[in-house]
Amino acid sequence: MKFISSSILFSVFALLLSCGSETNENFNKIEVDQKLLADLPPQVNRSEDKTEDFINTFTGTINNNDKIEMVLIKDGSNLTGKYNYEGENEFLRLDGTIEDSGVFVIYEFNDEGEKRGIFNGHLIDNKAKGNWSKTEDAAPVPFLLKVVLNEEKVSCSEKEIQEEGLEDPIVEKTCSWKNYRSVSEGYPDEKGIYSYQYKLFKKQDDEYTKIDNAALFNNPEKLLQLVNNKIEEDFNKISAESVDCFEGISFSPFKIEDLGIEFDEGKIKFNVSFGLDDSCMSDDGTIISLPLGEVEKLMNS
Repeated sequence: MKFISSSILFSVFALLLSCGSETNENFNKIEVDQKLLADLPPQVNRSEDKTEDFINTFTGTINNNDKIEMVLIKDGSNLTGKYNYEGENEFLRLDGTIEDSGVFVIYEFNDEGEKRGIFNGHLIDNKAKGNWSKTEDAAPVPFLLKVVLNEEKVSCSEKEIQEEGLEDPIVEKTCSWKNYRSVSEGYPDEKGIYSYQYKLFKKQDDEYTKIDNAALFNNPEKLLQLVNNKIEEDFNKISAESVDCFEGISFSPFKIEDLGIEFDEGKIKFNVSFGLDDSCMSDDGTIISLPLGEVEKLMNS
């Protein structure tokens, strides 16, 4: 399958060196090696002893409704990281402190360095829970986050391939999860705009064999219904904002093989194109991102 995008996907993991000492720019540039993640101590100390240092991904909700994904880095008493709301590309920087007991306070900041909210919570049994508020005086709402466990983690690598005659490189991203692997290949046009192709593989007898999208799931019909519902929501929102681009176009449910599927950090992504012309490229398609923990029950082992 082929889909159009105006930017290159990049890794979301970032490593902060110390509390309050890094700019947002540096925060997004420093990447965490996957081997480092694998060698870290357990995510949460279940006893009353000192909480170990860690770099972990959490997923959960604020106010029992708003879904978020958060990366937290504990270095001594410093607790830093970033998070974003489901369906949004903007990441909010996190900076705070944590006690040996797991009790923490984290402040969130936008790109301009403005304080946007406060997390007061407690880390215990692979969970972070507590209250979030916009300001110290605002009414708090509950939040609950769960660590993405090691068996749910995805290992990704990315490389650039420079081919003769192309000003921009081909970008190839490979992500592995359990015995599956996704490969996305981005091909630039003369304007530097990338189109993507997606492939899935399954490891069998120590070799990866290409598979169809349907072979990834034990219940492809249920999965497709879930994804199509979310795609339709995005279609209606985008088409309402770009009426001219969608003139005469109505939503049609996608087939399982129409989806560009790829793994990412703790999630699985479904890329689709609405089939718009080049003048509407920025509105042509959407990406549905679902936590692997929620979708795994629909996937083959």
